Amino acid sequence: MPSKSVKRVLFSRWLIVLLFIFSLALVLHNSFSYLDPDFGWHYAVGREIWQNHAVPHLEHHLLPVAGQSWVDHEWLSNVLIYLTYNWGGYLLVSFLFALLTILIWYLLAQETIKHWLDNKTNSVVFWLLLLISLKASLPNLGVRVQEITVFFVVLLNIWLAQSVRQRKWPTWKIIVVPLLFWLWASLHGGFLIGLAIFTAWFFFRLILYWLPHKSNKGINILPKSVIIRSGLTLVLSWIATCLTPYGLGLYQFLGDYGTSRAYLWCIVEWLPMTEALCSWRMVYFIIFGLALALLIFHCCSHDKHDREMVLWLKQQDWWTLILSLILWIAAWRSLRHFPLFAVVSLPWMAGFFYHSWHDNLFQPDTWPNYLKWFVAVIVILTSLLLIIDTHWSVHPEKDYCHTYPCVAMSYLRQSPYASWPTIVEYGWGGYFYWLWPEKPIFIDGRLPQYMWRGQSLIEHYGRFFKETEVNKTLDDYGLDVIVIPQPRPVHYNWAETLFLGRGLAEEDYYTLSDIVRWAMLKSPDWRLVHADITAMIYVRQ
Repeated sequence: MPSKSVKRVLFSRWLIVLLFIFSLALVLHNSFSYLDPDFGWHYAVGREIWQNHAVPHLEHHLLPVAGQSWVDHEWLSNVLIYLTYNWGGYLLVSFLFALLTILIWYLLAQETIKHWLDNKTNSVVFWLLLLISLKASLPNLGVRVQEITVFFVVLLNIWLAQSVRQRKWPTWKIIVVPLLFWLWASLHGGFLIGLAIFTAWFFFRLILYWLPHKSNKGINILPKSVIIRSGLTLVLSWIATCLTPYGLGLYQFLGDYGTSRAYLWCIVEWLPMTEALCSWRMVYFIIFGLALALLIFHCCSHDKHDREMVLWLKQQDWWTLILSLILWIAAWRSLRHFPLFAVVSLPWMAGFFYHSWHDNLFQPDTWPNYLKWFVAVIVILTSLLLIIDTHWSVHPEKDYCHTYPCVAMSYLRQSPYASWPTIVEYGWGGYFYWLWPEKPIFIDGRLPQYMWRGQSLIEHYGRFFKETEVNKTLDDYGLDVIVIPQPRPVHYNWAETLFLGRGLAEEDYYTLSDIVRWAMLKSPDWRLVHADITAMIYVRQ
């Protein structure tokens, strides 16, 4: 018979396993709840690369920039998506991305427990933060290539923190880290974030080394040999990212994002945090703000009786907090960066609350049996309900016709207007590229920042949000067909109305569909030729 202590340990482990099963069910439910607008073009470009045995260099799908050079900064991810989809279908693609998400939060939990919570798992705040950070990041997760950058950022941070703790930089890092950056640069353009973090970390260590200090054996002061070896690794990492099929052209392409910043206010995922006032992301921001306020209080307070907290603060490597603050600003300015902020800040927050509040309350081993069974059953039932409610998609090109123009595309392909110059709603561009690759359109999700006629493509697309410019814009661009969504009602929550004043003016409820439809009704040059529950098609007379 196993002893009580063995039973308790087994229950604690089973509870953690159940929480990760619940997390997997939650992530899968989120992944299948929508089809990412970029999935279509990821698959289509991957298909072209695999069939042509070469990465693309010339744009052929977008009318304004046809024949111009372009860089696929996610070429390897696109090939992997194409091959995975062809071998195991959309189910396998979704499961692999879901497992990647779980791996990210598993590594995060392991690092936090081992090095920030004294190898203890009994912090209520930690487990709440872990689940809240996952829940808050879901809008940016799913079948999305940007998850690769989140994974590599977590891995890079773990390795950098490991070097500070061990005060050494092993030879394998000099070899492996540059290889990792080459792979990262081939998978996603977010490798620039990784290079920025690594570079900032190196100069932070260099400054600490140069600053006057009583002893260069302090926990945050790295030996000269470590700084030299990490610097060499950094240089090799920069060089490695220039060895992709695009060479320095990759940097030139990504630099175009700084030429025009219009995508920051035109594309939903790039919008600022004020667009998500009532969300789990805002809850996480509030908790982070509370941690900062308490940190200032602890540092300024004259009450030094809490020796454990004082000792913990003295041992802190403030790099983690500095990086968290930088990513906090980035996430506040753009929702897209929230997952990066979450995975970097969570270990620091969990450690801070654990030591400042002496958070040792989560002790499932001491629970009575009825409470153990109750919690286990609740977690299992919740996971099962999520699985049952998941919209398991086998044929995404058909299963998401309530949000994508399946019927409208079918009509257009068989109509006399199939070859006419066309513009489709921005989020549908990738869908067209996937299922109708030979059909040129005006814009899709690959090149919103691409410059044309002195402005980015997304800025040109923005002209359609002004009723007085719709017809002139269509004439200027030589477009004869426009495919837009059916008008949808616009809703604002109380926070948006109270703090941002939205929903008070009639114009707040206007959408692209409304604006274009009103312009079409007033123009004798255009007529409606198709309408279904999802889309409308207007053609030039």
